[in-house]
Amino acid sequence: MKHVTIVVIIAVILVGGFYTFNSYIYNEKQADITVVSDSTDRGEILAIDLAPLAYDGSAIITIKNDEGIPKNIAIPARGFSMCPGFKNVADISSLKVGNKIEVRGEVDSEGVIVPCVSEAHYLRVNNN
Repeated sequence: MKHVTIVVIIAVILVGGFYTFNSYIYNEKQADITVVSDSTDRGEILAIDLAPLAYDGSAIITIKNDEGIPKNIAIPARGFSMCPGFKNVADISSLKVGNKIEVRGEVDSEGVIVPCVSEAHYLRVNNN
């Protein structure tokens, strides 16, 4: 009986520790994103980084906008299909360096545009 009690106590500690750690990590990830404003921009794609999608990060598309300023666009992996702007975002796997795109989204505290939060947000290939 003593061994069963010890096993149960260890299991409770491990499960509790897992949930506590998971909650801490989730809250830390949420704290990284602070919305500053809404923005619309357009430009030529300089780089596409899809590697972060493998670990639930955001794909990063770097453009040079019409003023020649580099801007980053983040397409989140986790929960993106539930974003109100999801249906207005081009398939990122079809984008290529050199494509001209137009994006509307929220700008976080680091200046990254995220086209997700509103149905008015989009990312589309601009053929003009």
